[in-house]
Amino acid sequence: MANHSIPNKPSTISARPYDWPHDGALSPATTALVVIDMQNDCKSLPFCSEKGYIAHLGYPVDGTRAAIPNIAKLLEAFRKHGYPVYHTREGHRRDLSTLSAREHFRSRNNASGLGIGTKAPRPAAHPGEPGTTSSRSSTPSPPSPSGSRSSSSGGDDGRVRALDDAGGDDRAYECVLVEDATGSVDEGLKRAAVDMVQIEGGIFGAVASTGDVLVGLENAQR
Repeated sequence: MANHSIPNKPSTISARPYDWPHDGALSPATTALVVIDMQNDCKSLPFCSEKGYIAHLGYPVDGTRAAIPNIAKLLEAFRKHGYPVYHTREGHRRDLSTLSAREHFRSRNNASGLGIGTKAPRPAAHPGEPGTTSSRSSTPSPPSPSGSRSSSSGGDDGRVRALDDAGGDDRAYECVLVEDATGSVDEGLKRAAVDMVQIEGGIFGAVASTGDVLVGLENAQR
């Protein structure tokens, strides 16, 4: 989620280390839900498929799949109240011209040798392939704007570019990470990411639960 502050409405979501957004400007005019990389294959966030690239490498996907029901709740609530919803996905051009040499090497640095540009299972390749399609539970329906990206540092579509935590913060967006709508193959890594957002009084934004976000949206309509 990201907020480009326009101080006009005293509404917030209960979060830590501060109620979000800091100026109470929670409204459809200032706030959007950003769903990041909810696709069947992704080299860093394998949310959806037990048969995807990350599962093929032997990592568990239970922790990432656990986020799906809460993401679905957020999508329903944001659409109900008229908030913008954006989706990002990672992918590359068919000729792999957007793929760096290091990323090409890294994606295949495993026992199988499978990676970007090889036969499935593999990390996200070009848009339209099964690995880049959205999880059925988080599909942009009704249609929502989406952007493709060729790295882990934000979208190529200007509307959704880097609205995730540190990237969004760098572009003057105020972000809140919905903790139980976020997943990782390693609980320790997730904990570290959550803590990093909150450090120094909220250096990259704030952290909230799905329930707190839903309550905040309802209160903002009153």
